[in-house]
Amino acid sequence: MIYNRVKRFLSEYMRSQASQFTGGVAIGSTIGRVRKENQDRAIVAEFLVAGKPEMDRTLLVLCDGIGGMANGSVAAEISVASMVSSVFNAVFAQGDVDLAVAAERANRDVFTQLKGKGGSTLVAVLLNPCQVPRGVSVGDSRVYATDKLRELLQLTKDDNLGALADVPNGMQVDPSQASHLTQFVGMGDGIAPNTFSLSEDSDRVLLMSDGVHGCGAVLNEYVFRIEDDLSLVQSLLVAANHLGGKDNGTMLVSRLPIMRPLLDPEKGMIIRLTSPFAALEIWLPEFGGSRAQVSTREAGPVERGNPMRAKKPKGTATRSRQKREKLNPGLAGRGELILDFPGKE
Repeated sequence: MIYNRVKRFLSEYMRSQASQFTGGVAIGSTIGRVRKENQDRAIVAEFLVAGKPEMDRTLLVLCDGIGGMANGSVAAEISVASMVSSVFNAVFAQGDVDLAVAAERANRDVFTQLKGKGGSTLVAVLLNPCQVPRGVSVGDSRVYATDKLRELLQLTKDDNLGALADVPNGMQVDPSQASHLTQFVGMGDGIAPNTFSLSEDSDRVLLMSDGVHGCGAVLNEYVFRIEDDLSLVQSLLVAANHLGGKDNGTMLVSRLPIMRPLLDPEKGMIIRLTSPFAALEIWLPEFGGSRAQVSTREAGPVERGNPMRAKKPKGTATRSRQKREKLNPGLAGRGELILDFPGKE
């Protein structure tokens, strides 16, 4: 259920540029000035468990579809959906998740569905109240952290030919080939996800595709000059476009430790999904039982001239209501939990 719903959610409401703030995480994306399609996909997935705050999890995921291959955007959607599904399964089973294993599963999912004709980078960070934040990476999207010493630390290593040339006694690489990936999600056998943990001194974590971390010195300057997380995301997306916008750019920023959202279910589990463009909330009132009822509420892009009103494609509400009633007749007429985070241009 979760995998298919997340995958569909990621493909909806796409626009040239948007950003929003969940209350704990800022997220934004831009198509850039050259590409005809945004093949980046990113999500903030919050899992809130009633009466068990120690089980709460917040997953940050960013995948950059490989532009030189067919189905780059589809590969990115599969990768993100697979990661969210892995964490959901672990939380639902009241267990933990191995992020490297989750990344390997995403690789298998992409390879199986696209037959090697699509790939994606992947970076993910898992935040919870009981452990040091940890993450995983494949490809050349990056995760950074800041600390109290005002240092910007790169926590991931680039899986590309340029990185191989940087190591002692490294291979000679043609500069024009330096960005070619040595591994990616969807390549099939041979993938080796890179895992890492954040220092306890870290106070901010940042995920970004190469369309943003390619800003160079501007990145470091903005990170420490702009305190507000949403403003930071918006400013770096604008800077990336001003510097040429040659690639899609996507970024997520979260303060550490992450705070538990005020919205708390009376029972079961709430899953809140936020992309740069829309938001979706799923309520499982029978979390942990043998049967799970599902209630959903979506927020789409903002109507121009009315930033507080979410706009849906014509007929969406009716079809959505019919689907909910078909899946679970007992939900008809039942109140829903609602959270509206329409993305902003």
